[in-house]
Amino acid sequence: MIDHDEFGGLVVPFVRRRPVIQDTDLAAIFAYHARLRDVCDSLEACADALPD
Repeated sequence: MIDHDEFGGLVVPFVRRRPVIQDTDLAAIFAYHARLRDVCDSLEACADALPD
């Protein structure tokens, strides 16, 4: 199960009963990183458009 922290990040709890991260956890992490990458790309495009 994935929880959300107060800062908007994802937290994947470490549970000793489960030796690996589940696929459903990975899918949520990948989706979060994809959204973060899109935001970074948008910000970089804004920075590139700024006048020198």
